[in-house]
Amino acid sequence: MARPTARRSSRYAGAWRLHLNGGMRQAADLEPGDIASVTVEFDPTPRATPMPPLLLDALAAAPNARVAYDALSPSRPNEIRRYVASLKQEASVRRNVERVIAHLLGEDAPTLHALMRRPLMRRPKPEP
Repeated sequence: MARPTARRSSRYAGAWRLHLNGGMRQAADLEPGDIASVTVEFDPTPRATPMPPLLLDALAAAPNARVAYDALSPSRPNEIRRYVASLKQEASVRRNVERVIAHLLGEDAPTLHALMRRPLMRRPKPEP
């Protein structure tokens, strides 16, 4: 029997899916494609990541970036906060906050990482 673990479910093609990673499948002695029996419990714990202070300061200093940030789909700001909060060194935090702000302002950020490869918002096309 596998140990309890917190997982998120997702809705796909009209059905709810619970994705089991390799470690979870191994602990439950399951192979890809096997049918698993699970118990699901609701966990009301909020999942939002608090705003990192440097990102908060940077958004306050760049009002246009704040407008773009606030216009993002609900999951994107949480992705950005989670990514910045996961960084360990202050230099990395500063560098990546600068990249996020540049990207929000529509500037070319140096070496965009996976977080920012997708467009953060639709920008109007320039008029001819």
